[in-house]
Amino acid sequence: MKTWNRAAIAFLLIFSVVLCAQPTKIAVVGNSITEGVGVGVPSRDSYPAQLGMYLGDQFEVGNFGVSGRTMLKNGDFPIWAEPLFEEGLNFDADILFILLGTNDSKPQNWDVYGNEFIGDYNAMIDSFSLGDKIPETWACLPPPAFSVQWGINDTVIVNEVIPAIEQVIADRGLNRVDFYTPFIGHNEFFPDDIHPNIAGANAMAKILYEVLTGDTIPILHDVNAAKNAGVEVSTGSDGAALTDNGPLTTWSFDTLPATATITLEAPETIDAFAVNFPASAELGIQFTIEGSLNGNEWTLLVDESGRTDTETPAVTGTIDPQSLQYFRLTVTGSSTPGSEIHITEFQAMAANGAHHAFTMSLVPDRESKTYKYYNLVFTPYYNAGEKMKLFRDAWDEKGFLQMTGYKGVEDKTDYRVSLKSGAAHSYYIMGYMDGVEVISDTIYADNIETSVKSRKRVQVPSNMELLSNYPNPFNPDTAIRYILHGMADITLNIYNSRGQLVRTFSNRNQPAGQHTVQFSGSGLESGIYMAALISENGIVTRKMLLLK
Repeated sequence: MKTWNRAAIAFLLIFSVVLCAQPTKIAVVGNSITEGVGVGVPSRDSYPAQLGMYLGDQFEVGNFGVSGRTMLKNGDFPIWAEPLFEEGLNFDADILFILLGTNDSKPQNWDVYGNEFIGDYNAMIDSFSLGDKIPETWACLPPPAFSVQWGINDTVIVNEVIPAIEQVIADRGLNRVDFYTPFIGHNEFFPDDIHPNIAGANAMAKILYEVLTGDTIPILHDVNAAKNAGVEVSTGSDGAALTDNGPLTTWSFDTLPATATITLEAPETIDAFAVNFPASAELGIQFTIEGSLNGNEWTLLVDESGRTDTETPAVTGTIDPQSLQYFRLTVTGSSTPGSEIHITEFQAMAANGAHHAFTMSLVPDRESKTYKYYNLVFTPYYNAGEKMKLFRDAWDEKGFLQMTGYKGVEDKTDYRVSLKSGAAHSYYIMGYMDGVEVISDTIYADNIETSVKSRKRVQVPSNMELLSNYPNPFNPDTAIRYILHGMADITLNIYNSRGQLVRTFSNRNQPAGQHTVQFSGSGLESGIYMAALISENGIVTRKMLLLK
């Protein structure tokens, strides 16, 4: 069997796309793991579908997975008899991935016909080589079975099925994909012990992407340079709400024009903006954004003074990257005048190579005695090719969980939020565009009465404040910032999700003011960590997310 290296695959891509204007075809043959049982929307969230999203329009990925099927022709449900398998043979694939063997481990299959597995595997490869193309074939080792389910047995997979696949790989010189080793100890990706969830399917897609291209998908962090920046307003109340990262706090005013001047601590290179106003979306808010490096000479960056949109709860925009320290947001009018205007957030995004996650708007819907309901609406920075998926932490000690698969601009991208009395949620987005993933900052929403918030969330000593670490999520480094309102002896402890102390920082007689501690997650596992700032007057805590 001829084996292509990655250079050969690259040549195939160039030949098929540039010369013939045809995408490279990838066929993925498998069982329910491939079909997408257990994920949100298989056509979008199965690992072949996610692989196709990562690879882009230059590839066409065909999913030929059928639930419960075996490689064994004499198995209880052989894939050979399926119409979808026939479609796979006629797909005329350039590249073939085979992920079968999980269902073959069942006693009624392996105990009786296991000695036929290698012959049937070779027969499948030969069947895909009878057309006009001989596809480059990749044999995949199945992921672990974390318990015996439906007769699927991990002991048989490890000791018999995988060695048989390895024998075929060696005999025919096939390319090899290991889905077993990377998932050892990661039952969280397989909720029923057999099938991957959306996050597990995503991890599988990334493994295939890496073996195909030789590249990993870089993960960047969105940086809102205006977060916690100083704000001065010409009118209205609570201008500081513009930069507090609070989706429900607002700068409110009824006099126009209204101006907010935002000042960063130091100049930053900026290439995008977002202005959020979910409670006033129907007013068709009109505004401009100016920027300055010195606070004296201003340049018009964004002109939405003629805006008439009365539905979108946020406006995003991009500019050529430039160094700025001052911003002037001027609300000039609205297409539906006469009402008080509420703006929740102003974001100035640090240049990130033209990669940004969607901005999030929390739109109040209704409330009952027990629940508050919101719509979490996502607005992209770009109109084509940008995708996003949502993660939520329900403050239930499970940490952040993936709530949706990747959705594009063309999909319905809002998310229903229901908060029971006393509940609190945090959210962040992972965006994807042009081969790069971007993690957004985290926003917070709760249904906790103001009078009891301090007891429900954290005890807040009056002499110190623990600010959000930045960035968050982080990999591997983050800055933990805190404010002391007087001289104090402090200790900053970092705990993992099991409550184990992993780092400690101490300072005696630290003066009043803002302080920063650089924390590195190198050598630590991905997951939720807790920063605890301790003084003689009490303790303040914040959650942090390490993503690797």
